[in-house]
Amino acid sequence: PVVAKSLTNPHIILLLNPSLAGQLYVHGRRAPENMPEGSFFGLDWSGVGDIKEVYGMLWQEVVVDASIASLDVNRRLLYRLLDLDEDVVWDEDSPVIDLTTSKSATTESESFESTILCDPRYDFVGIAAKALATSFCTEFGPLAYPIASMDEVERMNYFLPKASPLVIVPASVCNILKRGGFFPWYDMMTWYWKTNSEKVSATPSPSVTAAAQEVSLKVVQMAIVDTKYIADPCCCLEEGTVYVNVNVSEAEDYWKHSMKKAKDDYTSILKDCVSTAA
Repeated sequence: PVVAKSLTNPHIILLLNPSLAGQLYVHGRRAPENMPEGSFFGLDWSGVGDIKEVYGMLWQEVVVDASIASLDVNRRLLYRLLDLDEDVVWDEDSPVIDLTTSKSATTESESFESTILCDPRYDFVGIAAKALATSFCTEFGPLAYPIASMDEVERMNYFLPKASPLVIVPASVCNILKRGGFFPWYDMMTWYWKTNSEKVSATPSPSVTAAAQEVSLKVVQMAIVDTKYIADPCCCLEEGTVYVNVNVSEAEDYWKHSMKKAKDDYTSILKDCVSTAA
């Protein structure tokens, strides 16, 4: 069998063969019971301790073990969580890739692996989840972004227009990838753009009138830290010193009530500030 051993205890072994999924062994002998329901891999262990703690530690070790890189454990995990065949193909030019047509994606129950990787009791800092997120980017592209349903496509296209492709995955996989670094869209906006809600500290151009100063609470000086996902949502009034941006903290509430309201408010702010600077 193809196996991946623990770095700290060589007697704890992850069984990678699909035919051994869900099977439990104790020192190489088949145990009378199986792995917890929904397991995509098998386990050979000492039989001592909490199997969830042991399994969580094992995953943290095998995903970072460079000596078994050829086994591609992260990719195996990703494909089994998504219920994908090794030879599956998808349209790489498509802006949306829907992987929820597979049988595992349509079930409401979570796998044992997704339960372990999402629980800080068994993976305190999310090492395995971050490794899975890295594998996700390797498979689908550096700008790929996971979403749980087709209903999120329009919202993502508006708030994170550079995120492409949008990959629709089961909710259980989305939860792992969120722990691995793919935060909700409103957190991603905050992550990639840092804003200051106070008045602009830079001296405005003479063309910015007193009226513009009155709306300065809507005007922020912005430091662009990364534009990987975000298309420039700013309006430069003068010489790149004064910018206008949507209030990110309110964006989620805007969306819940009405996307049209969010767009109208955004447009109104821009028009106000641009007209006062004319």
